[in-house]
Amino acid sequence: MFTTNYKQNPFEIYNIVLANITNIKNVSSFSNFTVIPATELITISNTIMDCVDKLCDISVLYINKINNQTLPNGTIEQLKSMSLLHEKLLEQFYSFNKISSDITEGFKESYTKTLNQEIINYIFYDIANRYRMIILQIIESLKKLNSFVELVKNKI
Repeated sequence: MFTTNYKQNPFEIYNIVLANITNIKNVSSFSNFTVIPATELITISNTIMDCVDKLCDISVLYINKINNQTLPNGTIEQLKSMSLLHEKLLEQFYSFNKISSDITEGFKESYTKTLNQEIINYIFYDIANRYRMIILQIIESLKKLNSFVELVKNKI
């Protein structure tokens, strides 16, 4: 999944993660508001875990760069803003990763109660809609971080 050598430019990970999240956004279950099959859920979960793993590497980079006494104060302030946005991005990923438990609860509710198909459809529409919104928030955060990267990449 992460085939690009992002070690040369660690901030390149944001573009890689953005591409992977965009692939999740385009999963047919999200666009059609249908129940997400287990195979797609596993793929989504694996993608999220890979993204978080790679983003954690960048967290360490921020700590090191912010504490670098040779960088100008303006650059350090930009890095601090980026670090806060990066932490928010990780929180968004953690929120998104709750999708499997929400789907499981939706299944439990639909099977333990006598619900008509319209209500069951609404349950899964609600789940898909909430997680599509989180994906859009993640995409927005990644785009903001990429804008910051353009400002600081030649300064660090």
